[in-house]
Amino acid sequence: MDSDPFSKEGEIAYDSATPYLGLGNFAPASRLHERYGNKVSIGLCGPVGEYGGLLSGISFSDTDLRPSRLAARGGVGAFMGSKRVKAIVVEQNPGMPKLHDRKKVMGSVKAYNAMLNEDEIAQNMATYGTALMADVQNYLGGLPVRNFSEGRIVEDDETMAMGGQQFGNYNWNEVVKQPMLVCPVVRSSVAMSMSIKMATS
Repeated sequence: MDSDPFSKEGEIAYDSATPYLGLGNFAPASRLHERYGNKVSIGLCGPVGEYGGLLSGISFSDTDLRPSRLAARGGVGAFMGSKRVKAIVVEQNPGMPKLHDRKKVMGSVKAYNAMLNEDEIAQNMATYGTALMADVQNYLGGLPVRNFSEGRIVEDDETMAMGGQQFGNYNWNEVVKQPMLVCPVVRSSVAMSMSIKMATS
């Protein structure tokens, strides 16, 4: 590895990924933050992405430096793995980027937020999180139950254990809320309980 652990001012530097290959996401994330510091964002390709698994994602650091934010659709981890890239470390640049027409952009943001505030589905997502989609898929019969021979885990009048409605039953006063960065709809919460060590929705 290079003696200078980080190249700043927009330059790109490469380090060997050998010490991190074959590991899950948490160990490499911890080691990379030790090496590059806490003021960086890390995108990680896990072991499934390394061998080209088509369902693999890319994990990103959250505010507690855990690799728990995922770009998980479309097999993007497999693409990263195919390029033999284990991790991308980027120095955080605080503040808002310069906009060509700030007034116009912020006006669009305000109008979009107003639209979301009036939308029932968006409000349910804000209340229950993305786990609500499990309830929707169960209702539509779209879950891969028994190798897709069935599409539901529970009937319509029952609450699914891993659905958004069940998460909504937790005492949210005891939950540490960590919303996605500036997301107007979805909140992410970490719930600690005796039965569930960590539940993210």
